[in-house]
This record gives sequence, structure tokens and C-alpha cells, in this order.
Amino acid sequence: MVLKNRIVKSAMSDSLGDGTGHPTVSQFRLYQRWASGGVAASIIGEVQGQPGFAEKPGNLVLNAAADLDRFQTLAASGRENDAQLWLQLGHAGALSYAPTSCAKGPSALDLPGLSCAALSTDDIAQIPAEFAQTARLAQQAGFGGVQVHAAHGFLLRLVFVAVV
Repeated sequence: MVLKNRIVKSAMSDSLGDGTGHPTVSQFRLYQRWASGGVAASIIGEVQGQPGFAEKPGNLVLNAAADLDRFQTLAASGRENDAQLWLQLGHAGALSYAPTSCAKGPSALDLPGLSCAALSTDDIAQIPAEFAQTARLAQQAGFGGVQVHAAHGFLLRLVFVAVV
């Protein structure tokens, strides 16, 4: 990917989704404004492939059940002025927001402030395919690429260690 300049808005969880995992007019305007302001690329933080593993309310969820038209509108908003808009794909694992999500990690945990159930071996084996499906849908919607979130305890790092 060749960008028009070196200005990239890094991924952050903007929490502007509508609560069902879909983008909102506020997100359309936000990423359109960054694009029109000259940014070469913006990365939307915390887009999940499954609603049960959101890091917090307002995260986007892009899967087969999603309204792809709304994601296409978001992608188009962030592509103005020759900018790129990418999605950061995540699976919060043990850090999933318990009131709205299902905190599950490679192992069950019961620590002060952090508890979760264990994923089954089948659950773990399925996660890379879910990431791939979300990446394909992002491409269909018109996003320029994806970044995979694999930092500070999020599941991907642990999944690939467990699968290998």
C-alpha cells in the first residue's frame, strides 16, 4: 500500500457504534473529517468478528449478519481526499466487556478484576477463520486494509500460540 503522506491516525476504540455493532452517522462524519483534513490513513479500532467478544459497548461487529451497506458508507466516508480507511480486527478474549460480552480466554481465569471462562479447543481453532471472514467482508465493503489487534492480552497472540 502506498499512502499519499506519512500522516496516519492510529487505531483507537472510538466507541461510536450504535450498540448493535453497526457504524453511525457520527462515525461517518468523524472519519470523513479526518480524510478531508489530509490524513493518509485512519484505522478504526476494535472491530469484532463476533458480537460476544467486544472490548466495550460501541465496538463495531462485521460478520455475515452485519448490514454491509452501513459499513460501505463508513468506508466511503474515510476514503475521501485519497485517504485510506482500515479496520483494526480484534477479539477481546478475557478482556471482553462482561455486561455485554462473553469473556473467554484460552484458560479460565479468576483474578481480582479479571475473570473469564475457558474457550474450548474447537473455539480456539475457529477464531483464525473468523478473522479471515471479517477481513474479506472489510474488503467487500471498500476498506483499504485491516490491522490485527494482538497487544496487551487480546486473544490473537494466545490463539496462534495455542493452535501451533
